Amino acid sequence: MMKLNSIFISLCVLILADVLIGIPIWLKVLFFLSFIAYLMLAFRNFYKSNWVGAFFKVKIVF
Repeated sequence: MMKLNSIFISLCVLILADVLIGIPIWLKVLFFLSFIAYLMLAFRNFYKSNWVGAFFKVKIVF
């Protein structure tokens, strides 16, 4: 549960910083891709599957 809270806080900080100072698009894309990689790693570890299986499970979520 703590990791979910930290992801939520990170997204809130990203949105707040974007509103206040304007973050470049490449940095927002990099931030978003890191969350997808984290999600894939979490699915891979939770379901004890390989990277391909985790990729398809993440695609179902999004």
